[in-house]
Amino acid sequence: MKVLVTGGTGFIGRHCVTELLRLGHDVTILSRSKTTIHAGANIVVGDMTDPAFPAEAICCGYDALIHLAWETRHGYFWTAPENEVWLAASKQLFATFLEKGGNHIIAAGTCVEYTPPQEGPCIVGETRLAPTLPYGVAKHNLRLALEKLATEHQANWTWGRVFLATGPDEPENRLVPSIVRSILQGQPAKTSSGIQVRDIMHTSDYGKAFAHLLTSRFKGEINLCRGVPVRLADISRAIGKLMKRPDLIEIGELEDRPGEPPNLWGDARPLKVKTGFEPVFELDEMLQDAIDWWRERQS
Repeated sequence: MKVLVTGGTGFIGRHCVTELLRLGHDVTILSRSKTTIHAGANIVVGDMTDPAFPAEAICCGYDALIHLAWETRHGYFWTAPENEVWLAASKQLFATFLEKGGNHIIAAGTCVEYTPPQEGPCIVGETRLAPTLPYGVAKHNLRLALEKLATEHQANWTWGRVFLATGPDEPENRLVPSIVRSILQGQPAKTSSGIQVRDIMHTSDYGKAFAHLLTSRFKGEINLCRGVPVRLADISRAIGKLMKRPDLIEIGELEDRPGEPPNLWGDARPLKVKTGFEPVFELDEMLQDAIDWWRERQS
């Protein structure tokens, strides 16, 4: 298929494009600059958040759109005013794409659309959707708009909710890189209580999952995750063990962030049963990949 990808050079998007190319699709990346890391992909330069963005000219001739672009600056994106800008631009992109004959839109949602349960996983169709952070609210509203637009145009739509991600090029002040970098420098890796339960998956697996959603023609909402709950403190301790410096892991030295949900992980059964996709990386493997990547950059 001919596929247009936004965010195709990003943290997850680059892996999605790699997998799409491997599967033989004709891929075009919509990017703000001409730079691309994918030799086999076409590139169209444009900023979809610019009011002058020529959506009608760019959206012609594609079978599918995979929309991964958004404001992603670490920490900032949760409450950024740009969330509303991306919401409006994404709705316009979807509408134009469908009007120009596109028949499948796949977009990245987020786990913070959910109101996390006290225990157990977030389950599509069962767990309440009532986001409070501007990022989650904007994503939730985009999902509603996507479903409405796709229904009106009799097109296929897929909404993949992303949970915690780690991998090469992860922002250095996020959990995994911050611990790895501290240990590489021989410094204590201070963390919060780490009692929070999360669902972490490698960015390569996320990219492959988005590509697989296209291949499987899955329609509707789905969790993209491993479905394996793990405490943040256990992730920190695993890094210390893999780097042979467990003595540098200092749990509970930092304050927990106010309002951070204690339990946020996903039911991954539909991902396997309905699409056939299974992640490749286990926890220690994805952490070792991050360790190796940062170690190469410090040598």
